[in-house]
Amino acid sequence: MPTPPRRSGKTTGKTSGRTGGAPDMMARATAQASRDASALFDQLDGARLDADSAERHADVLERLAKRIRAGVWSVELAHLVAQAQEVESQLADT
Repeated sequence: MPTPPRRSGKTTGKTSGRTGGAPDMMARATAQASRDASALFDQLDGARLDADSAERHADVLERLAKRIRAGVWSVELAHLVAQAQEVESQLADT
């Protein structure tokens, strides 16, 4: 009699009920990065841009630019760069 196929994400003998693995972790990390980047841009959009806050925001972006120039790269930075490019193109249109 043939053996029934295994269900993906589960192994026999485990009772923890955990599923997934690296692909699930990457999906969660990507979703979190997207939420974090969106929250940053929402905060920047909603902030009153006085001289002090403009300087603080510029400092954050400059620190991120230094990390990118140094070769530090992550999924979060990729999402942030994509959003920044979108914002830049929107600003160019106005």
